[in-house]
Amino acid sequence: MNGRSASSPRPVPGPFCALYSPLLPLLGARALSPEEEASLREHLADCAWCQNQLAAYVVVEDALRQRYASAPSVQPLTMEDIMRASQSDQQQVETRRQANAQAPRTPDLPGWSGSSRGDLQGRDPRHPKPWATFGAVAAVALLVVLAAALFANMRLRTPGGAASTSCATTLQGATPAKAISDFDGVTFPSGAAMAPMKSSLGGPSQFTILETDVCFSGPRSGIPTLSDAGWSVSPSFPYQGALLQPCTGQCYQMANSRYAALEQITDRGNSVFTYHLRLAAPPPSPSCNANFTGSPLQGVQTAVEAVSLPPITYVVPDDAPNLRGYDLCSSGTAASVTAFLTSTLPATGWTKASDAHCFYADQCWTKGAAAISWHVDDPTNWIIAYRPATA
Repeated sequence: MNGRSASSPRPVPGPFCALYSPLLPLLGARALSPEEEASLREHLADCAWCQNQLAAYVVVEDALRQRYASAPSVQPLTMEDIMRASQSDQQQVETRRQANAQAPRTPDLPGWSGSSRGDLQGRDPRHPKPWATFGAVAAVALLVVLAAALFANMRLRTPGGAASTSCATTLQGATPAKAISDFDGVTFPSGAAMAPMKSSLGGPSQFTILETDVCFSGPRSGIPTLSDAGWSVSPSFPYQGALLQPCTGQCYQMANSRYAALEQITDRGNSVFTYHLRLAAPPPSPSCNANFTGSPLQGVQTAVEAVSLPPITYVVPDDAPNLRGYDLCSSGTAASVTAFLTSTLPATGWTKASDAHCFYADQCWTKGAAAISWHVDDPTNWIIAYRPATA
């Protein structure tokens, strides 16, 4: 092997390095949030390319601090600090050069040859060799160039800093997109990043709404189509956690119990796309009695007789003459089921009334000549009575 060991292959950037590399110079500057720092360190543990990049930043930072830091400090140097110090260095070099040019020549002394005099002048600290001055200027210039490289990524976090469009600049604070618990089939484009997930609403008889922004680099066709993963296209989404409302994006549902919406799909330029992902997670499923096992209405039902039902409700028809009846088993409590109905019925055109057509007088609602009433003592076994307008 000619006495040389085979060198290890040069590390190459991975799919998430474009997301994390702008954060590397900010790590030592303590300019990251705790979440960003934790995510970056997790990535660094397995990424040789980013480890090398970080080591290079550390070397430059140490060199800059040794050259320009006037006193030990935990505060990172700024580009302005380095530029001021480099200008001072150059002024000192120029001052010494001018002083050397004006210094009197050493007279010839008896017994000293020209070459000896030259040697003496060469030892005179007032007469540095020309390359020494050039070397000082070059060293200053080199450090400034390295500093510029170090702070180039920092400008991505500075208002007005020029940077090409990327997920790192478009969706700051994002981390690599990961699978979302209980939402199998909700996938992400290769190399996608996502903002921290936000949660709202939830509770008895309500969906929990989860939201995040997603960014990826590639063709628009990279946006996932959930129908390829077992989801069905849905015309509605429970935006307020309860009532299903018309979808405003690309909406999907899984077994009438989980919902997903892709919204605000935006082309950011440079083949970078973002979209807003909204998910609706259901409340816990109810424990229903055996009466619901053989129901002709299988699975979760979202409405009966155009009346919206609380999330995760199972239904068994139980008709009587001139009256359509339904036994229901719902998640939540008696109070939350009642609250759901009293808040959603007005939104779908029903009005609370006193009507002889209602089977239960305490909760009687009408829409035109149709009437509906219900009674809830137990959310896992309650009743709706519906009398059509023609009855």
